[in-house]
Amino acid sequence: AHSHHNLTTLNGITDSHVSRWEEAYSAAMNLNERVGVNEGVFERFKTEILYDMQGCRTSISDILTRLSAVETALSGVETALAAIVEVTS
Repeated sequence: AHSHHNLTTLNGITDSHVSRWEEAYSAAMNLNERVGVNEGVFERFKTEILYDMQGCRTSISDILTRLSAVETALSGVETALAAIVEVTS
């Protein structure tokens, strides 16, 4: 009877440990899954940011091209104004 009691106690302890290990394993798997999901989210954000940065580069390049054209046009206006001033003075 004493060994039966010891065996029952040992089985109870073993079951408790197995149950706790299973819970720990489940928690670890859940964390793994969440980390994987987060990595996917970060990758998507990174891709979107890189795409936005490329769009910004293109916009800046376009603005610089237009600014250069405006500067060229203004230079022509300055030359024309200088010629008018010379004629009238």
